[in-house]
Amino acid sequence: MINQMLLDLLASITLTASRRPIERVQIFEKIFEYEGIKRTFVRSLASKEPVHLLLVGPPGQAKTMFLKCVLEIFGGGEKHSLL
Repeated sequence: MINQMLLDLLASITLTASRRPIERVQIFEKIFEYEGIKRTFVRSLASKEPVHLLLVGPPGQAKTMFLKCVLEIFGGGEKHSLL
């Protein structure tokens, strides 16, 4: 189910030159530190080519927070019950 939610989200994201530029501060303002991961996310979201990211690590490393921030910006404002 989460795979389908992510596929739907990715299908709905269309980043064009006419949209305002994606800024790390706007998307990840709730997450402190992790600057390298923030840059990677911003670059992948702004990319014209498909980019796959896999976040792995122990609990408490903000993996879910990154996904929640992206869903808040690009997910249409709807609540996602799995997160």
